[in-house]
Amino acid sequence: MGSQWEILAANASTGVLFDLVGLSADAAEGLNLLVTLLEPGGLGDHLNNVEEIRLIAWQRAAREALSNPGLATLLKSLPTPQEASTLTNELPPLVLTRLDSRHGELKFMSTFTTFGMPLDITMESLRIEHLIPADARTWEVMARAYGQLKC
Repeated sequence: MGSQWEILAANASTGVLFDLVGLSADAAEGLNLLVTLLEPGGLGDHLNNVEEIRLIAWQRAAREALSNPGLATLLKSLPTPQEASTLTNELPPLVLTRLDSRHGELKFMSTFTTFGMPLDITMESLRIEHLIPADARTWEVMARAYGQLKC
Protein backbone atom coordinates (compact mmCIF):
# COMPACT_ATOMS: atom_id res chain seq x y z
CA MET A 1 0.00 0.00 0.00
CA GLY A 2 1.35 3.47 -0.89
CA SER A 3 1.96 6.26 1.54
CA GLN A 4 -0.60 9.00 1.99
CA TRP A 5 -0.73 11.51 -0.85
CA GLU A 6 1.07 9.06 -3.14
CA ILE A 7 -0.52 8.78 -6.55
CA LEU A 8 -1.31 5.09 -6.86
CA ALA A 9 -3.12 5.33 -10.18
CA ALA A 10 -3.70 8.02 -12.75
CA ASN A 11 -5.81 7.94 -15.87
CA ALA A 12 -4.52 8.78 -19.34
CA SER A 13 -5.67 12.38 -18.98
CA THR A 14 -3.09 12.87 -16.22
CA GLY A 15 -0.31 12.02 -18.66
CA VAL A 16 -1.87 14.34 -21.24
CA LEU A 17 -2.05 17.17 -18.71
CA PHE A 18 1.53 16.62 -17.56
CA ASP A 19 2.66 16.69 -21.19
CA LEU A 20 0.73 19.92 -21.85
CA VAL A 21 2.54 21.70 -18.99
CA GLY A 22 5.95 20.30 -19.94
CA LEU A 23 6.34 17.48 -17.41
CA SER A 24 7.11 13.92 -18.45
CA ALA A 25 3.82 12.16 -19.24
CA ASP A 26 4.84 9.22 -17.02
CA ALA A 27 5.83 11.50 -14.13
CA ALA A 28 2.63 10.62 -12.22
CA GLU A 29 3.77 7.03 -11.60
CA GLY A 30 4.73 6.64 -7.95
CA LEU A 31 4.53 10.40 -7.55
CA ASN A 32 3.56 12.04 -4.30
CA LEU A 33 0.99 14.80 -4.83
CA LEU A 34 2.40 16.96 -2.03
CA VAL A 35 5.91 16.69 -3.42
CA THR A 36 4.87 17.65 -6.96
CA LEU A 37 2.83 20.59 -5.67
CA LEU A 38 5.23 21.95 -3.04
CA GLU A 39 8.76 21.22 -4.29
CA PRO A 40 10.37 23.09 -7.18
CA GLY A 41 10.36 21.23 -10.48
CA GLY A 42 6.91 19.69 -10.06
CA LEU A 43 3.37 20.47 -11.10
CA GLY A 44 3.25 23.37 -8.64
CA ASP A 45 5.66 25.31 -10.84
CA HIS A 46 2.99 25.36 -13.57
CA LEU A 47 0.14 26.70 -11.42
CA ASN A 48 -1.01 30.25 -12.10
CA ASN A 49 -2.68 30.34 -8.67
CA VAL A 50 0.25 28.60 -7.02
CA GLU A 51 -0.01 30.13 -3.54
CA GLU A 52 -3.71 29.28 -3.21
CA ILE A 53 -3.31 25.66 -4.34
CA ARG A 54 -0.14 25.05 -2.34
CA LEU A 55 -1.75 26.50 0.78
CA ILE A 56 -4.87 24.32 0.41
CA ALA A 57 -2.79 21.17 -0.19
CA TRP A 58 -0.55 21.98 2.77
CA GLN A 59 -3.58 22.67 5.01
CA ARG A 60 -5.22 19.36 4.08
CA ALA A 61 -1.99 17.44 4.68
CA ALA A 62 -1.32 19.25 7.97
CA ARG A 63 -4.72 18.19 9.29
CA GLU A 64 -4.09 14.56 8.32
CA ALA A 65 -0.55 14.71 9.74
CA LEU A 66 -1.97 15.28 13.22
CA SER A 67 -2.75 11.55 13.36
CA ASN A 68 -0.17 10.27 10.87
CA PRO A 69 3.50 10.49 11.93
CA GLY A 70 4.79 9.44 8.49
CA LEU A 71 2.87 12.22 6.78
CA ALA A 72 4.01 14.67 9.47
CA THR A 73 7.64 13.78 8.72
CA LEU A 74 7.10 14.21 4.97
CA LEU A 75 5.36 17.54 5.49
CA LYS A 76 8.26 18.85 7.61
CA SER A 77 10.67 18.04 4.77
CA LEU A 78 8.72 20.08 2.20
CA PRO A 79 8.67 23.84 1.63
CA THR A 80 5.90 25.50 3.63
CA PRO A 81 3.60 27.99 1.87
CA GLN A 82 3.92 31.57 3.11
CA GLU A 83 0.51 31.81 4.80
CA ALA A 84 0.49 28.32 6.36
CA SER A 85 1.19 29.36 9.95
CA THR A 86 -2.19 28.21 11.29
CA LEU A 87 -4.80 25.66 10.26
CA THR A 88 -8.05 27.11 8.95
CA ASN A 89 -11.35 25.80 10.25
CA GLU A 90 -12.74 24.88 6.84
CA LEU A 91 -11.24 24.17 3.46
CA PRO A 92 -13.16 24.84 0.25
CA PRO A 93 -14.84 21.78 -1.26
CA LEU A 94 -14.20 23.08 -4.80
CA VAL A 95 -11.19 25.03 -6.07
CA LEU A 96 -10.39 26.58 -9.43
CA THR A 97 -6.98 25.20 -10.44
CA ARG A 98 -5.30 27.31 -13.11
CA LEU A 99 -2.39 25.75 -14.99
CA ASP A 100 0.00 27.39 -17.44
CA SER A 101 0.40 25.13 -20.48
CA ARG A 102 1.96 25.46 -23.90
CA HIS A 103 -1.61 26.22 -25.10
CA GLY A 104 -2.14 29.00 -22.55
CA GLU A 105 -3.98 28.85 -19.28
CA LEU A 106 -6.05 25.75 -18.56
CA LYS A 107 -8.76 26.01 -15.90
CA PHE A 108 -10.06 23.07 -13.90
CA MET A 109 -12.60 22.70 -11.13
CA SER A 110 -10.77 20.60 -8.57
CA THR A 111 -12.30 18.61 -5.76
CA PHE A 112 -11.50 15.47 -3.77
CA THR A 113 -13.66 12.47 -3.01
CA THR A 114 -12.44 10.67 0.11
CA PHE A 115 -13.32 7.07 0.96
CA GLY A 116 -12.61 5.31 4.22
CA MET A 117 -13.00 5.83 7.90
CA PRO A 118 -10.35 6.75 10.47
CA LEU A 119 -10.47 3.29 12.08
CA ASP A 120 -10.88 1.28 8.88
CA ILE A 121 -7.91 -1.11 8.69
CA THR A 122 -8.34 -1.99 5.02
CA MET A 123 -8.76 1.52 3.69
CA GLU A 124 -7.31 4.27 5.84
CA SER A 125 -7.98 6.98 3.28
CA LEU A 126 -8.44 6.72 -0.43
CA ARG A 127 -8.74 10.06 -2.15
CA ILE A 128 -9.69 10.66 -5.75
CA GLU A 129 -8.94 14.09 -7.12
CA HIS A 130 -11.27 15.24 -9.84
CA LEU A 131 -10.00 17.84 -12.30
CA ILE A 132 -12.95 18.86 -14.43
CA PRO A 133 -12.42 21.34 -17.28
CA ALA A 134 -13.92 24.62 -16.09
CA ASP A 135 -14.40 26.18 -19.51
CA ALA A 136 -14.92 25.19 -23.14
CA ARG A 137 -11.37 26.13 -24.15
CA THR A 138 -9.80 23.85 -21.52
CA TRP A 139 -12.15 21.05 -22.59
CA GLU A 140 -11.14 21.52 -26.24
CA VAL A 141 -7.39 21.58 -25.49
CA MET A 142 -7.63 18.44 -23.34
CA ALA A 143 -9.86 16.61 -25.86
CA ARG A 144 -7.54 17.46 -28.75
CA ALA A 145 -4.43 16.41 -26.81
CA TYR A 146 -6.12 13.20 -25.64
CA GLY A 147 -7.21 12.45 -29.22
CA GLN A 148 -3.61 12.79 -30.41
CA LEU A 149 -2.54 10.34 -27.71
CA LYS A 150 -4.87 7.67 -29.08
CA CYS A 151 -3.48 7.93 -32.64
